[in-house]
Amino acid sequence: MSVDLFTVYASAQVERSYLKFKELPPPGTEVRILIFPPDADDVALAETLSGATALKGFVSDAGTDILVLLEGENEPLSLRALLLQEREIWLDLPLGRSQ
Repeated sequence: MSVDLFTVYASAQVERSYLKFKELPPPGTEVRILIFPPDADDVALAETLSGATALKGFVSDAGTDILVLLEGENEPLSLRALLLQEREIWLDLPLGRSQ
């Protein structure tokens, strides 16, 4: 996503416990992540965006993960690990597929 959050360079949605990205910016690219509720209608999307704070991160050097920078953390955290631990969702990226 662009810094202004208007241009979407990649999007994904959860399908059968996999968050599947068909494309992703190159390794090292800074990204912003917005997460929407499943099956949200236009009203729910507007509510989500009204106070939305995008997660900041970057595509890992190998392109196999997205490393998220969370407030209060000293080191970036693996989006792959966070999704699996907190939601039992596997991250499926073009260069790094979960097993």
